[in-house]
Amino acid sequence: MNFLMKHLRLFLPILLGILFVFSVAKSSTDTTKRISVYISFSEVCPLCKEMLPSIEEIIQKFESKCFFYFVLTNKNVSKEKLYRLIEKFQKKPILIFDSSKTVAKRFGFTVTPEVVVLNVENEVMYSGALDDRFVDFGQTKKHSIKPHLHDALQSIIKGKSPSIVSTKAFGCYISYRPQYKPIFESVK
Repeated sequence: MNFLMKHLRLFLPILLGILFVFSVAKSSTDTTKRISVYISFSEVCPLCKEMLPSIEEIIQKFESKCFFYFVLTNKNVSKEKLYRLIEKFQKKPILIFDSSKTVAKRFGFTVTPEVVVLNVENEVMYSGALDDRFVDFGQTKKHSIKPHLHDALQSIIKGKSPSIVSTKAFGCYISYRPQYKPIFESVK
């Protein structure tokens, strides 16, 4: 028994090292890497609320191939309202509370909702609107809707570039103005 314990202490670190190397090699060729879908979202934007059923449908369809993120840029996000909006989702998006708008600036978000899709190499493959239902601010289409995000994800999953890589998104503006604080308080 002593002999076994003595040699086990010597060879166990080597064995664990070999296992680690093989697991790293396997994970680098693993096909479970996922596409990242970032959606600028606001719990108070009527267009975001209108898009929720479409967003939920896309998340359910592509959840095994994609990570979904809601980028929330409101400084005073009502978490209660937000959780109520997505409570029915079977698969919930990852929430990024971005009051400093760092993520929004990185992706160039100007409105909510707006989408950026990154492939597994973190290259932007699609950016813009989820679909073409909004033609201008306050104007929606009554007929056929082109599912831009859905089509882009299908193409990317197949290893192809989407036929449309960028569209104009319409929605609630994201304010990038600095929040100034008054230097002097008013006297009452």
